[in-house]
Amino acid sequence: AGYCEGGYITALALWSNNLVGALPPETGALSSLRTLSLFDNKLNMALPKSLVRLDMLGRLYVQRNNFKADLDYLCEMPRLKAFAADCGKRKGVKCSCCNRCGVNKRLDKEDMQGGW
Repeated sequence: AGYCEGGYITALALWSNNLVGALPPETGALSSLRTLSLFDNKLNMALPKSLVRLDMLGRLYVQRNNFKADLDYLCEMPRLKAFAADCGKRKGVKCSCCNRCGVNKRLDKEDMQGGW
């Protein structure tokens, strides 16, 4: 699911879609994207570095996937206020700017709907 304003994609809600593999680097070209929700999938590759080009992105939810990575490069994004991942040594994602580790599916869906 997604949401558009003025012909531009501002939100992508792809949670619980059994996505496997990697997020395509072309995702970084969605310059109006403000919310990206990919939690509860089977992504097994780190997020593409092209996401740092998403200057409008304020919410990023990538928890409950199968990748282990250092996502600190995303911490430079100026508007990123809500960032959830499987952070910590046991989970395998390094993220010094994540403000939520793990997932509460009900709350995240409410956050997504409220963000549109």
